[in-house]
Amino acid sequence: MALPDDPDLPMLHDCALQTMDRILQLKSIACRESALHGLGHWHRDYSEKVSQIIDRFCAAHAGIDPRLSAYAQSARCGCVL
Repeated sequence: MALPDDPDLPMLHDCALQTMDRILQLKSIACRESALHGLGHWHRDYSEKVSQIIDRFCAAHAGIDPRLSAYAQSARCGCVL
């Protein structure tokens, strides 16, 4: 677990965001939903990066299940439980 003053913390956070971005490319709805959920939690501290990742996902997958699309929009503003 990284501590707040860990000099590698920014790299760890960047890797986590990249991983969630890659998971969104999987065909599994459950994996995509999980990645969106995680991104929603990261929105507070990384709103710009999260919005970019989710916007790219939505643009590339316009025909996805409407429920997943709605969840993506919720995650985009950090509205996940």
